[in-house]
Amino acid sequence: MLHFDYYNTPLTTKDCIKKLKDRFPVYRKNFGDVYYRFVDKKYVAIENAKRMENEHKKQGNTKPSSKNPSTLVYKLVIELEKFLK
Repeated sequence: MLHFDYYNTPLTTKDCIKKLKDRFPVYRKNFGDVYYRFVDKKYVAIENAKRMENEHKKQGNTKPSSKNPSTLVYKLVIELEKFLK
């Protein structure tokens, strides 16, 4: 979702799926070529995720349970990209 917009309000799984389908109507879980469809927006998503993490830090949110929305997947993506170069 962060490939499209920055979010800082709590979302349920149902909310996330609806927002994804609004932007990407053919979305379904485990969609085969989803990486290639969004690769051009990867850096937008990384920057939005970093921004989100920084906002949680500013607010003193240290427990994962108090961070909604939240993601650290961008850290994995950055690490994996090192092996692709």
